Amino acid sequence: MSQLNSALTANADKNRQLLSELAATDYAPPSLKQNIEYISDLKRQIANTDKELARLHTITEDERKVCLNPYSLSVLSAPNDSHLFRWDHVKYRDSNLKRWGYKLQGSKGKDKYTSGQEKEEKEFQDAWQKERSTKEARDELARALEQAEKDRSNLETDKSRHDKAQSDLDALYNSIFSGPTPDVPGEDQFEDAVKQNRSHFDQIQTQFNADKQALNALMYAETCLGEAYKNIQSALSHSKWDMYGGGGFVDMMERDALASAQNNVNGTIRHLEEARRRQPQIQPLADINIDMGHFF
Repeated sequence: MSQLNSALTANADKNRQLLSELAATDYAPPSLKQNIEYISDLKRQIANTDKELARLHTITEDERKVCLNPYSLSVLSAPNDSHLFRWDHVKYRDSNLKRWGYKLQGSKGKDKYTSGQEKEEKEFQDAWQKERSTKEARDELARALEQAEKDRSNLETDKSRHDKAQSDLDALYNSIFSGPTPDVPGEDQFEDAVKQNRSHFDQIQTQFNADKQALNALMYAETCLGEAYKNIQSALSHSKWDMYGGGGFVDMMERDALASAQNNVNGTIRHLEEARRRQPQIQPLADINIDMGHFF
C-alpha cells in the first residue's frame, strides 16, 4: 500500500466526520450574509416608519382639534400607550349643543354646518386610519426584526461550526496531499471544480432563502386577507341589524369592522410587497378599497 493510501485509510473516519459537519452547516455562511442584509433592511424600514408615524400623529392631533368645535362637547381621546383612536371614544353626534346649534341656524345653517362636519369627519377618518395601519406595520416590522436577530444568533453559531470544520478539513487534506501527488492525477482540476460547485451552491442557497422568505410573506398576506373577509362579513351582519333600528352601538360596531377590514387589507398589501421584494416574479395584487361610509 502506498504512503498516500495509508494516510487516506488512517484519516477516513475523521474525514467523514468533518464532511458530515460541513454538510449540516453548509447553509450557514450564505444564509448569515443574507440575514445581516435583511436585518439592515428591517432597521431602515422601522426608522422610516417611525418618521411616518410621527408625521401622521401630528395630522391626527390637528384633525382631532378641528373636530372639537363649539357645537360639540366630545373629547377625542386614546389610551396613554396608544396613538390609535377607538370608535367608542368619539360621540360627536350625541352633543345636545350641536342639535341646539342646528335649530338656531335654520335649514341653511344646518346644511352648511353638516357639509363642514362631513369634511372634518372624512379628514379625521383618513388620518386616523393611516396612523392605525402604519402603527400595525411598525409592530410587524419589530416582530420580524426580533425573529431575524434570533436567527442571526443561530446562524452565527452554525457558521462558526462550519468555519472550524472547513479549517480542520483543509489542514487534514494539506497534511495528506501537500507536495507531489502522483497517485492523484488532475488534483488541481478537482480543486477548481470544487470551488465552482461551492460558488454555485452559495447562489442556490441564497435564492432558496429568498424564496422561503417570500413564501412566508405570502402566507401572512393570505392570513390578513382571510381576516379582512371575516371583518367584512361582520360589518354586513351589523349593517343588517342597523337596518332594523340597531342604534348607534351597532353602527359603531359596523364601522369598527370596516376599519379592521381595511387594516387587514393594508397588511395584505404590505406582506405582498415584502414577498415581491424577495421574489420579483410574484404578481402584484389589484387595489382593494373599502368604503368606510361616515366615520361617526
